Amino acid sequence: MRPRSITLYLAMLISPYAGATESVCAKASVKAEKEKILVPAYMSGRKVIGKGEAYFYTAPDEQCQVKNIFIIPNDVVQAYSDVENFTYVIYWNVKGKDVSGWMLSSRLVDTGTGIGPNYEQK
Repeated sequence: MRPRSITLYLAMLISPYAGATESVCAKASVKAEKEKILVPAYMSGRKVIGKGEAYFYTAPDEQCQVKNIFIIPNDVVQAYSDVENFTYVIYWNVKGKDVSGWMLSSRLVDTGTGIGPNYEQK
């Protein structure tokens, strides 16, 4: 096989799997939009727990992990919604840049803080 043929052959082998993952993530996103439970702003503070990197996901499914985007234990995020075992969060780094996406809920603990007032208190 010539080098170009090898590249084309490898692309044909990999493509069906990439498409399958994209399909899983697209379906998980649609499902999440319908089933999400919003986190009240006054309860939105979360801290990363556990060991090692806590990865972001493009959709609430283990197959949708973003390989190079993660935060570490003790980083603080704001939670916006929950779906099954995932929480949609936003993280701001020290330069003010943000990253948002789904994260495994098991990697987060409630801090008892939030970014808004508690309108439910009387």
